[in-house]
Amino acid sequence: MSSFGDEIRRLREEREMSLRGLADKLELSAAYIHDVERGRRNALKGYHLKKACEILCTSVEERDMLYDLAGHENGLIAEDLIEYIKRNPSIAGFLRRAERSGKDNDWWRSALERWGNGN
Repeated sequence: MSSFGDEIRRLREEREMSLRGLADKLELSAAYIHDVERGRRNALKGYHLKKACEILCTSVEERDMLYDLAGHENGLIAEDLIEYIKRNPSIAGFLRRAERSGKDNDWWRSALERWGNGN
């Protein structure tokens, strides 16, 4: 599994964007972004994470991946999910029932794939 920094670097390079170019757009120093890419600083959060996704992500899958990696590396739930749960508090009950169901990650992955395919 790649790290948040690895993916930021990969996406930046795929878009032929310099480290300084990304840093300027994020209103951060190039040294800071360099350290994030090398895993010497925490994954981006909040405004900077959202802005990085807007700049670098060309698909929903890339955006989701960055949010998931940032959340994992920061020891948090992905920020986009927190906002969704806040707007839809009934999801908390669903998640508690899901947790008590005893289903493992493979089961949930399969269920998500079936749901995504319209089944």
